[in-house]
Amino acid sequence: MLLEELSELLSAGQMVRLAEIYAGTRLHIPQKATDSHALVQAIGRDGFLKIAQRFGTDTIKVPLFRELRVNHYRASGMSHAKIALRLGLTEQAVDRIVKRLREQGELLPIGSIEGVENLDVHCRCCRHYGADRMADAIAETPVVSA
Repeated sequence: MLLEELSELLSAGQMVRLAEIYAGTRLHIPQKATDSHALVQAIGRDGFLKIAQRFGTDTIKVPLFRELRVNHYRASGMSHAKIALRLGLTEQAVDRIVKRLREQGELLPIGSIEGVENLDVHCRCCRHYGADRMADAIAETPVVSA
């Protein structure tokens, strides 16, 4: 299964980055790429070389990695509300995933991961920022009364 293969090749952080940019899409894996290639920038040269060796010239369907991403975002200190916005889920869905991870003994402690919230996440097609960044921008916009 693709999920297991990717988890053998990439670190959890690399899988989060891969999902941030390509989750739910078909992704062509080139055999070679420059350092400016989006995939190399997302997962690093080392990660790229590993998946290029295994999947080079293939097209893969990038998993959503919801549980992994919820776990990492929460461990970085992100609120359930921000996680929900970032992943297009409800807060209840995030709560259920956290509960399931806790029951399985896989829940990472809060504060055990740094820097996840600051990822430069944007849409590949039009370069707009994700929902959580838009929510932050809206919250910081002054209200003008009539």
